Amino acid sequence: MWYIAYSALAGAFASIPWLTHLPALGLVAILAGCVIGGLIFRIRSRSWPHDPRVRHRQLLYSLIAVSFPPAGLFVLAGPIEIILSGAALGAFVACGIFVSGTRRYSMVNERLRKIETNDQSTIE
Repeated sequence: MWYIAYSALAGAFASIPWLTHLPALGLVAILAGCVIGGLIFRIRSRSWPHDPRVRHRQLLYSLIAVSFPPAGLFVLAGPIEIILSGAALGAFVACGIFVSGTRRYSMVNERLRKIETNDQSTIE
């Protein structure tokens, strides 16, 4: 999640020069940052084991990401254009979540692996 959030924030900072003259390009940089964050996590985690339980959490978090921004903007802002921009942001966050893949680092598995390798080295 942090990779997606920080990459979206980096996209927001990178889009500042474009927001005055080309606001659409600036907003696309923010949205693309979410997907780029998912790709960065996927590259970073390529040596980690697959976690079969991740897909359920990804669906839940994607549902939250797609639902809450438009709902919150509906309550706070009201105009349909703002609500649709919140929906676009939520959709790109959901894309970043799914692009990140199913590999997750587990401290429990790492401890078990260290215990197994230490036991085998003492046996031999």
